Amino acid sequence: MADLVSFFVCFYRFEICRNQEIQRRMQEEIDEAFGDQDSVENFDYNTVQNLPYLDMVIHEALRLHSPVGVLSRAVVKDYRQDTAALANVKGALLNSLSNSGLRDQTWS
Repeated sequence: MADLVSFFVCFYRFEICRNQEIQRRMQEEIDEAFGDQDSVENFDYNTVQNLPYLDMVIHEALRLHSPVGVLSRAVVKDYRQDTAALANVKGALLNSLSNSGLRDQTWS
């Protein structure tokens, strides 16, 4: 588990460092939520949970740099697509790379 967390933190920090605007907006949100509190003792879990921009940045970093390499799904019923030579049989496993297409301009 620690390896997954360190993997994510590295890419999260990498993405933030690449974009100064993200850093600035996150800092503004944190400063607004916590004010001039310099002590870690004043940080509150519920306040951190209610930082929407921070939440969006974390989710985007997880989308771009997923610690899960392959996504697998079981076919729940037989399926045939008429326009292609594809047939999925109930019980078969469909696998896809979790990051395939994430940076493809087709999806932008």
